[in-house]
Amino acid sequence: MVCAVDQLYRAMNIEILEIRLQNNGKALKAFVDLCLDGITVRDFRVIQEHKRRLWVACPQISWRGKEGKIKYKTIITFPDDLKGLIDLAVLNAYQREMEKESENKE
Repeated sequence: MVCAVDQLYRAMNIEILEIRLQNNGKALKAFVDLCLDGITVRDFRVIQEHKRRLWVACPQISWRGKEGKIKYKTIITFPDDLKGLIDLAVLNAYQREMEKESENKE
């Protein structure tokens, strides 16, 4: 069964629709919209904290709790195998976008 599920994920079409770079010197590097087999999912986040490795956060909402702290809740979660494929697609697209931006500055 695991093999069939793995093949299903690999067969999924992950299309990057838009990358919105956030060049503000903060941990949030980009917002990314993508399409998973015809289902559009908006606002994945590319994050890099304290010069560590880039990672991808699923879309989330935030609100201010009673004690005044900002709280976050993920809107949609994916099985680990599929999330890994999404992460790979998003990070590859982000790297290509950064290379394009770097070339345009030269």
